[in-house]
Amino acid sequence: MMQLDATQLAGDGRDAEIFDGAEGPSRRVRFWRLKSFCRDRAAVAAAIVLLLVLLAVLFAPLLAPGGPDDADNLARYAPIGTPGHLLGTDQQGRDLLARLLFGGRVSLLVGVLPTVLASIVGLALGLVAGVAKGWVDSMIMRGLDVIFAFPMVLLAIAIAGSMRPGVLTEVIAITIVLIPYVARLARTAVDGVVAMPFIEAARAAQ
Repeated sequence: MMQLDATQLAGDGRDAEIFDGAEGPSRRVRFWRLKSFCRDRAAVAAAIVLLLVLLAVLFAPLLAPGGPDDADNLARYAPIGTPGHLLGTDQQGRDLLARLLFGGRVSLLVGVLPTVLASIVGLALGLVAGVAKGWVDSMIMRGLDVIFAFPMVLLAIAIAGSMRPGVLTEVIAITIVLIPYVARLARTAVDGVVAMPFIEAARAAQ
């Protein structure tokens, strides 16, 4: 078997791993590794900032100087750097740093949880529709097309308006409007895999 020059594989910054002939190909290219990521200073700096923000939000009760709704009428409109109020206060004397930290927890929940839930539900629907075909596929995809008929933002507002106000309502509304997009992508991917020769061979062998 022809051996590849290691410099050719590493020329574009990608790493190669050597294997014996009996265990697999002579070389396998790994397109991404942690050390490759660490070479990008901008990416590392961004990751550190995101990690610090995440930790600050998660440990908000320990880092915040007080509660987000604690008002001090004697310290209204305090400037940045005021003792006890690092970022100052608002018109009601509430500490802005505390409000940012506790508000970040809600933003993180509303931003991450709907995406995770929509990915799980949409992936399941797309897989079922792509594998089952027939009336099952039509029923699932036509039902999702009904959601596609409405603008995403307006549909989310309508769903949230029909329920009790709260974070849970926001999570449900955003999850519902995201499910069709994930389901359609999953179904398209399943269609591409089902049409491959090894699937036909497996069916023929049964």
